[in-house]
Amino acid sequence: MPQVVAVPATLTPPTVVVDAPPSQPLPASPSTTHRETHANTAQRYAATQRRFSAERALARRADENMRADVARNIAIARVSLDKNDLSAARRAVMNVLAEQPGNGAALQMQHELVSREQERDAMLGYARLCVRQAQWVCAWHNAGRALTIDASSSEARELISRAMVEHSAGGTRSFDPSLPGANNE
Repeated sequence: MPQVVAVPATLTPPTVVVDAPPSQPLPASPSTTHRETHANTAQRYAATQRRFSAERALARRADENMRADVARNIAIARVSLDKNDLSAARRAVMNVLAEQPGNGAALQMQHELVSREQERDAMLGYARLCVRQAQWVCAWHNAGRALTIDASSSEARELISRAMVEHSAGGTRSFDPSLPGANNE
């Protein structure tokens, strides 16, 4: 006769775990209740809302910083134009237009800046022509006007210095641009 073996009650059959593909969530265990699922969903929703709130706050701060930079650069451009420092004005205007391409104040200042740069370039052109013809008072006068238009023009400063040196080397009379006829040399 076959022998009967007693199986203790504490032994249970082994459970088989099936690996689910990563794209599909694992099925909820039978012990998970509707209330637990709802609590997990609420926690995920709250975490998402906190993340969105933090992102909005960062975006708001970045926008405020950008507006402050634009306002500061517009102020710098205006002061630079008032001081005839066209290099600093150009940098500030270009910074504003990089942030806000359609900024009306920056576009207006850019128009004024271009006009002044063209006037400066014309005076420098006349000064260069005077230098080529060795008319030192003419060169000094036109380079001086260019420097008045653009105080940051290193070329105008160099032309003035050269005209003064060359004129004094000529030794014909003392160099005084305020004298009548000083431009007719």
